[in-house]
Amino acid sequence: MNKLKNNKGVTMVALIITIIIMIILLTVINFGSNSAIEMRNLNNMYADILILDEKVALYYLKNGDIPVMENEEEKIMLKEEDLSSGITNNNPNNNDKYYIIDVKKLDNLTLNNLKDTRNSSDRYIVNEQSHTIYYQKGVLLDGKVYYTLPENYQKVELSKYQ
Repeated sequence: MNKLKNNKGVTMVALIITIIIMIILLTVINFGSNSAIEMRNLNNMYADILILDEKVALYYLKNGDIPVMENEEEKIMLKEEDLSSGITNNNPNNNDKYYIIDVKKLDNLTLNNLKDTRNSSDRYIVNEQSHTIYYQKGVLLDGKVYYTLPENYQKVELSKYQ
């Protein structure tokens, strides 16, 4: 009888405590990695917008127009329902005309996003008046969707170059 009492094994309480600790650690690691991926996606979008901002400005200086998709007769303008909800009120200088940027018109362009140009939401768009550039799909970070650079970004007005 004494032999059985001296044999100590893993108790149910110790097993449950170990499992709870493992669950907590996995949750913290998973949350941290998701946040890092979201932050990387946001930084990629910001980098793309800065590149496009420069390329669109150069194209505008050279051609007097913005590089947008066109059909045979006219520029393809997006309708209000085609825009994401946070885009139209982002910049007070915007007018109500938004166009899809034709990346094929821009030289030496490499972007992090824009993997599938056939996907109707995976595209960059530009406002006709302010030339503000938006990534229509947007990037999610901490439950908020970002479409363009933060409001404190000081955009150089293209009219200064004319």
